[in-house]
Amino acid sequence: MELSFRHLSQSLAAASSCHKLLFFRSIWLPVIGLILLLLPLWQGYGGIGESRAVIITSGLAIHVISMALLWQRTQLGLRTQMIQIMLDLVILTALLAYSGGATNAFVSVLLVPVVFAGVCLQLGHLFIVTMSAIGAYSLLVYNMPKMMVMHEMDMTEHYLGMWVSFLLSAVVVSVVVGTMAKMIVTRERHLAQSREMQLRQEQLLALGTASAQVTHNLATPLSTIQLLFEELQEEYPDSPAVKELAEPIKHCGQHLDYFRQLATDVRNNEQRWTETSQLQQQLSAIINLQFPAQQQLWLNAPPAGQIKTDAMLLPALLNLAQNAVSANEQQHQNQLTMQWHVSSNEEVCLSIADRGNGIDQQRLQALGQSLVDNPQGLGMAVMLSNASIERLGGHLQLSNNSDQGAIATVTLPYRSRQ
Repeated sequence: MELSFRHLSQSLAAASSCHKLLFFRSIWLPVIGLILLLLPLWQGYGGIGESRAVIITSGLAIHVISMALLWQRTQLGLRTQMIQIMLDLVILTALLAYSGGATNAFVSVLLVPVVFAGVCLQLGHLFIVTMSAIGAYSLLVYNMPKMMVMHEMDMTEHYLGMWVSFLLSAVVVSVVVGTMAKMIVTRERHLAQSREMQLRQEQLLALGTASAQVTHNLATPLSTIQLLFEELQEEYPDSPAVKELAEPIKHCGQHLDYFRQLATDVRNNEQRWTETSQLQQQLSAIINLQFPAQQQLWLNAPPAGQIKTDAMLLPALLNLAQNAVSANEQQHQNQLTMQWHVSSNEEVCLSIADRGNGIDQQRLQALGQSLVDNPQGLGMAVMLSNASIERLGGHLQLSNNSDQGAIATVTLPYRSRQ
């Protein structure tokens, strides 16, 4: 029995709001219908059982049709949920109308659709359902049976008090349930974002640990190569082959020192403000050095201001440029288009556009957030770039150019000097 209830709760948690409405209707409709069918007989209002039976049968038929049409669907819109809740309200109102009307002890069941609307629907739809429930109760009060006027006593004030009480109850239920539901949804969204960020940080930590291990493992062989090279220089100072080895070994040592310094800066989380013109010069120089065949087209000058940077920003931008170059090479193109755009006094955007095939729509949303399997790789460079940019308070947006290729737009904190 415990396993059955656990499986049921897990199924409900995974179901959509409309599926939950249908499930709970399967419970409350027979129960409330049976109560309202028998209660008037106990209270002495016999003779109208056939009408109530017809309403309950019609409600069950509508429920069966709704289950057959909607249960297999995975996504149901707000309009469908709104229709189902309004059907619940109509069925309950019809049952109460033939079961004593507003004097029925179970008239508060009209609040059930309001509760469902507060949990499932948006504010505008919740308002419509609440006003409909109040209107349904008002209709029941207006059509009170003549027999309820006891011995010509004036019950107007009593009925008015009942109406005001229901009005306040409906408003309080809609406000409280709606507010709590929205708070729960917001909290769940934040928890999901936190879990996603934690998972991404764990992936980045694993990549960082592997990179540090590789750097450490390269240090000893590189030192050995440096010693052997120095011995070769002493023994063969005029050898052309030895002279050709000098520059590559020097570059390897410089790159290793750079990786060490980069790791230190990242560990210390050192951030600073850099002139946009200086960042453009550095990025342009590195692109020219590593991709000399690519032409850079800067559509405008850098804005007069400063960008928040750290040691990882330039490698992050270079990763994006390298992806753009790879896309160009696949289409035999050789032009990178860069453009600055100041979106506000506190943010500046740098876009890098290529002339490749663009990005598949299925991969577009996942790139930068997680590792994505594709023929060109796992999207690791984009994910690392996105993490570096987000650490500075910025964000990365990938999109397809309407003409040709893809665009990587980097938004960073900015302060103007004007």
